[in-house]
Amino acid sequence: MFKIPRFLTIGLGVFLVCIIAYLYTQINNYSVSSFTASTDTNRINKHNLSGKPPLQEKRPTPVNWLTPTGGTYPKIGSNDPIWVQVSKEKQRVYILKGNEIIYTMICSTGLDISSDTSTPVGTFHIQKERGTSFYNPNEKEGAMYWVSWKNHGEFLFHSVATDKNGNIIPSEAAKLGQKASHGCIRLAVPDAKWIFENIKYNTRVVIT
Repeated sequence: MFKIPRFLTIGLGVFLVCIIAYLYTQINNYSVSSFTASTDTNRINKHNLSGKPPLQEKRPTPVNWLTPTGGTYPKIGSNDPIWVQVSKEKQRVYILKGNEIIYTMICSTGLDISSDTSTPVGTFHIQKERGTSFYNPNEKEGAMYWVSWKNHGEFLFHSVATDKNGNIIPSEAAKLGQKASHGCIRLAVPDAKWIFENIKYNTRVVIT
């Protein structure tokens, strides 16, 4: 009977052991990779059920409070039926001629977290009181180009907030376009100046 030489038997055994070890390593690596991928997927899905990468939150671009927020200002005739509408929801001031919006300004109305920080809604009229600047030491804020529309100096159109020296407070000005005031209607500096110079006494103001 033919006998397999001893050295071939030993070599075959070593070869089989190597094959088995290699297969075991590959299977083990596959299991670890699958577990890692599954864990990562679960981590993503825990916060985002679609499995898509989460979108980065976009911060609003600050409004330039030193330039007109609606472009070139309209020309107003002495007999034009001008009135003003304020949207607290959209944080906009609309200048209208009859039923036509002729200019739109970005504004900041009251925070609306209490009666002392709310912009009242309703129909009002521009009052006689107006001025180029003021400062309220109790609130430690002032403004430029103010025009009263309720309670004779209490509720105003005016610029973004200034300090006691008349300098704009950047942290407050950066809120333009968001609810931010104690009830007045804040505007970019040139927008406040335009209202101061162009919106006449007794002009109707509707706030919604």
